[in-house]
Amino acid sequence: MDKEQDIKYFTQIPAWVDELDNISDFQARLIGYIYTFENITGTAFPSNSKIAQRFHKNSRSVQNAISDLYQKGYLKSHLVYKSESKEVEKRYLYTVTPTFKNDDPGHLKMTTPTFKNDYPGHLKVTDNKSINKSVNRLVNNNVAFDEIWKFYPKKSGKTNAMKDFNKALKAGVSPELIKSKLEEYLKQIKIKGTPKQYIKNGSTWFHQKGWEDEYDFTPDLQRGYGNKKQIIEPQLASVSEPVDEPERELPEWLTDAAKDL
Repeated sequence: MDKEQDIKYFTQIPAWVDELDNISDFQARLIGYIYTFENITGTAFPSNSKIAQRFHKNSRSVQNAISDLYQKGYLKSHLVYKSESKEVEKRYLYTVTPTFKNDDPGHLKMTTPTFKNDYPGHLKVTDNKSINKSVNRLVNNNVAFDEIWKFYPKKSGKTNAMKDFNKALKAGVSPELIKSKLEEYLKQIKIKGTPKQYIKNGSTWFHQKGWEDEYDFTPDLQRGYGNKKQIIEPQLASVSEPVDEPERELPEWLTDAAKDL
């Protein structure tokens, strides 16, 4: 029996999944998981327990999601039984690529992959255009995210931040908007002298959709610590060109804090 499959680093979600409005986010990711196996190894035979472990779901949720995809025609399976037994030795899964009639996602025609010698291990791939579109989109999204991420001051939770970034792009948010709103957030941090411990972690800003927030550029000229008030203007790297400001002497504690930003 072949070693059970797993993909540790990435999955490719085919472009046609974006056209479907009758599946959950988990089912979309599940299709991508199976689709990636098909394109890398030629076969997909992950068990329900392996899928549950990969996506942090329970086995029943996985089975319900797969059964629903069977009914909707987006997945098919092929069972291989043990010799002279009704016990299933392996279950092959493969995606069914829909084609859209008259560019209307409401009228789908399913195209089942063809097999060589009736064996799922030899797939004849006929949808190279869809594959290339999906791969190119994945690469472009990663490049856009890395370009924005390098400016974020607290680089914590990059993997989760990237997931929320890709989710936003799928929902129609542009990378340009996200970058522009990050510039505003950095400007607010600089003008208000936000201490480092109060700056959001990268994963938090992306998860909370920081590009939907409104930012305040009114300077907080004085902030009280005990009975003393000090002018706070720490310097922080920004995506935009820095604004020239007169240098002022900072208290020793703030000078040390600003060095860490």
